[in-house]
Amino acid sequence: MERVSQVRAARGVPPEGGGRQVPRGGWRRSAGLTLGLLLGLLLVSCGGQPATPTPAASRPSVPPPSWKGNPSPGPVPMQPVPVIPTGQAQVHVPILMYHYVGRVPPNDTNPQLRAGLTVSPEAFQQQVQWLQANGYHAIDAQQLDRYFEGIGNLPGRPVMLTFDDGNADLYTTAYPILRQAHLRAVAYIVSGFLGAGGRVTAAQVQEMSRNGIEIGSHTFNHEDLTREPPARLQMELDRSRQTLQQLIGDSVTDFAYPAGRYNPAVQAAVAQAGYTSAMASDASPSGNAPPPAATTGTAHGWSDRYAWSRMEVNGQESISQFAASLGPVDPTVQQMEPQA
Repeated sequence: MERVSQVRAARGVPPEGGGRQVPRGGWRRSAGLTLGLLLGLLLVSCGGQPATPTPAASRPSVPPPSWKGNPSPGPVPMQPVPVIPTGQAQVHVPILMYHYVGRVPPNDTNPQLRAGLTVSPEAFQQQVQWLQANGYHAIDAQQLDRYFEGIGNLPGRPVMLTFDDGNADLYTTAYPILRQAHLRAVAYIVSGFLGAGGRVTAAQVQEMSRNGIEIGSHTFNHEDLTREPPARLQMELDRSRQTLQQLIGDSVTDFAYPAGRYNPAVQAAVAQAGYTSAMASDASPSGNAPPPAATTGTAHGWSDRYAWSRMEVNGQESISQFAASLGPVDPTVQQMEPQA
């Protein structure tokens, strides 16, 4: 009891049955003073402390976000997501190859060749919209590499958009469309051409790398690698990779053969230089011979990762022809429950 009295005294609380008595009839003055003090303290505390939260019962109810991010009156069950599960030896992934997205300049020295490599901005926009409307998900080459390494699944309808050479309209025309659509892509850059006329700059490559565009190598000088002596071949591969890695501050693991030309010696050199995969082209010869059957179409495996085929988009195809070129949906697609 003595201990309780000491604590009460330390806190300024009168002892039970003791302390100053409020005179009879003076309780209103005391209550008024007390109320004034409380209001003053409240005003001071509001100036220096966060306001006390409104009780939950008096706050308006805010519906929780749904799976798609829209307001919903209650919990919405997550829908199964179509994926290609890991463990498949081969998967169907259409890999599209672009060179120019823009207009053929009136003063171009070879307008016929340029026209066959150029997709208009309107056609490219239409292709992007068609892919999104039909459930395709853009991936990059590193995602495909990781899939075959067993690290992660692929979306049920994967597609890869690749851009060769590092032409200026990659940044001025294609990149804004891709970014607006939130699509990934791969840009295979000729590092020796950076900043030259009609090419992307180093700063533009850095920006694209930070915003969903994987940067891959397309050699240093865009030479036909099947005609290069071993030392020169290795220089083209090593110097390009080192230049780009220093530029973007990240690994460069994927490669595209200039003009799609390669042979076994070139493939071995690409692997030795540290690249994980390399892109060929259905329309281009493998050295001086037709490409092997394994490199055609949309089916890709780990065993042929140094000859993954691509389909060139040349701007002459209709949207129905573009759609038909994508090939079949992978037969291993499964519906998997998303992670909560």
